[in-house]
Amino acid sequence: MLDFRSADVHSPSDLVRLKWVQNLPEIAVRAGTINTNNILLPLIDGLTDDDTHVCVALAAQIAEIVPYFDPQDVVGLFGPLEKLLCMDSYEIRDQSVQSISRILLSLPEDEVERNGVPLLNRLAKHIYWAPRASAATLLSIFYRRIRDRSGICKLFTTLSTDSSALVRKAIAQSAHNFAASLDLSTLQTTFSPAFKSLLEDESEPVQLAAVENFAEVARQFNVISGGVPEYFHILFKKWMSEKSMRLRYAIVGQFTAICTHVKVTTDDIQIMELFSKFLVAPRMSDEGLQTRINAINQLPKLSNLLLPETRWQLLLPMLNAQKSDRSIQFRVALTVATIELIEQCDEEEISLTGLRELFIHLLKDEAAEVRLQAISGFQAYNKKLDYEIFCKDILPLMFDMTTDNEWRVRVAIVEYIPDIGRQLGELFFSNELIDLLFIWLCDPVHSMRVATVNVIGELCGMFGTDWSDTTIVGRLVTLMGHCNYLHRIVGLLTVQAIIEFISTDKLSQVLLPKVLELCQDKVPNVRIVVCNTLAKLILVYSPATSAVRAAVTKWIEESDPEVKGYVARVLDMTRGAE
Repeated sequence: MLDFRSADVHSPSDLVRLKWVQNLPEIAVRAGTINTNNILLPLIDGLTDDDTHVCVALAAQIAEIVPYFDPQDVVGLFGPLEKLLCMDSYEIRDQSVQSISRILLSLPEDEVERNGVPLLNRLAKHIYWAPRASAATLLSIFYRRIRDRSGICKLFTTLSTDSSALVRKAIAQSAHNFAASLDLSTLQTTFSPAFKSLLEDESEPVQLAAVENFAEVARQFNVISGGVPEYFHILFKKWMSEKSMRLRYAIVGQFTAICTHVKVTTDDIQIMELFSKFLVAPRMSDEGLQTRINAINQLPKLSNLLLPETRWQLLLPMLNAQKSDRSIQFRVALTVATIELIEQCDEEEISLTGLRELFIHLLKDEAAEVRLQAISGFQAYNKKLDYEIFCKDILPLMFDMTTDNEWRVRVAIVEYIPDIGRQLGELFFSNELIDLLFIWLCDPVHSMRVATVNVIGELCGMFGTDWSDTTIVGRLVTLMGHCNYLHRIVGLLTVQAIIEFISTDKLSQVLLPKVLELCQDKVPNVRIVVCNTLAKLILVYSPATSAVRAAVTKWIEESDPEVKGYVARVLDMTRGAE
């Protein structure tokens, strides 16, 4: 069996070779430990120069077949993995690092020192950059698995000043993992100077990789040594005036974590002065936009660091200064941040801090995207406020938005209605909003009408039969008699949505006669919807079957072929219901 499958390794089709690699665990089980080491291992080794997707799969599967090797033979897998760790492709090297890390964790320490450390040294001293980059990523796992760690520390220092920027970038990317493994002395004498050089590296990608780990490394320093080196403070303040947008973006994304772990200052005013530098709009409208969006997204987290007595005096002026920003994308992010801040407040804070005014301003924004985002925050806003404030703040805006030029805004308002129902109850709907619902049912946009039908169905299920009978049925009968055929159709669709929540009296005496009346409608589309409505009505209210059959029998000579098919289906249902 193994010999047969080995032919797949030499297949000209990369899909066949990939399939063979993916089945390696199954092949290893059938081969047995002797064949796995003597026959299968050379086949694996022969695939290490294959196409990228085959090599990535091979690197992943090598770790999966470790249980099928004798313990003393597992190190034989280091051979193909070493070749994969020398590849240019990051995907291959990354997967190989993951696999060899799993193998190292499964081996005894003496086995790691005897066979693993020589492998690491070969990689770290290789003439080509790729194996050295792999070695940089593996340092932390080797440091945890051996007793004599001095050699690992020397390699860290050497690789952090490597001539290749790609190697230095690899060491910077894995610096936080290495720092987490160190004792106090090694952290201060070996790691700290090397990490400083990476933070100041002349290559921007290297510096960025180090900066992205800045907050996490600072946390490790606090855990191990109780504080961070002085250069953390110096560099952080220097970066505040950095012109590189990529570096500013990396810093602002960690700003709250940096303030927590680096403790640049404990003064709230100074923290906000530093932070405000990231919100300054550059001359070009698109330059640094993502940095500013990243900054505004940090505000809710940053607010938790500020003292309660000074928080809103510092935050609100900054928020209000941004509400008229020319970028729609930025104002959307500002709206998200405002909603998150509202969720952190109680009712009194929302009123006193000016968040109410800011939120209402965003609801009136000229951009539909901003208004839509603000509407999504209705629930968070209303949970904090009582009925009177809702009627004062939100209800007038909702009336205005029913005629918004952007149909997506109108749909968003409609879809929010059930939440209002759950918060305020059926009396509020009977008095305030029910007329709005029927205005929305006649909206010129199909999506708006469908959304309203669904909402009315949900409200009827929420408030029950009595509310549905008294509030909805009468208006529906009027709508089904409208001169516009679209209004008659949406009335029928609403009947289908609420039919389960209507009393039998209203069904038999009001809705059924009106639906049957529309059997003679001049518009074929209306008659098709009538058929669907009658079909559902029969399922819910079986006593209607005879009346429906009588009406449909008169209708059997329907001239429109499509409508005729629907009529036949309803007639079949009436016969089956007997």
